[in-house]
Amino acid sequence: MESRIVYHIEKFVAFLFGVNNTNDPEQRIYNKLLRLEGDELENWVHEKVKKYIICAGFYVEFEGDEFEGIYGPTLFETWYLNNVHELMQLDEIYERTSPDYAVEMQEIKLRLHDYQQPNTRNYDRDLSWQIHIMTDYMEMFIMTMSIADLKSYIIQQVDPVEIR
Repeated sequence: MESRIVYHIEKFVAFLFGVNNTNDPEQRIYNKLLRLEGDELENWVHEKVKKYIICAGFYVEFEGDEFEGIYGPTLFETWYLNNVHELMQLDEIYERTSPDYAVEMQEIKLRLHDYQQPNTRNYDRDLSWQIHIMTDYMEMFIMTMSIADLKSYIIQQVDPVEIR
């Protein structure tokens, strides 16, 4: 289950920084990511890129020319629902018939709980728990990456290297 969630995060990151993002068809953000280094890269990634991916602070930080002149970020949930015909269905991601489902789900919830402290989400009472777990997992996944790892990760998603 975790690998299926990560797969969708990879597809989303590839969309955000790739040529198919209608908010950034010139890949301004990706090209700036490739150009920057050192403290300038670190500050920009912490202040803008991570928030751009997880879509935090849209109205304050990403309107108009505030973020590389692009229209704004795309919510993971919106992207997923608009592309669901090309992606795994939620029931496939959370394959409840799997014998390992309960154990895997508990492990993911515990990791999210530990990350979200003290403001944890109660997925058991959430009607949209499946998409919210994916969104929250993406936040944890992105926000806990080092700058170098995140830059490498984004490059790998946008320009994957084929091993021959």
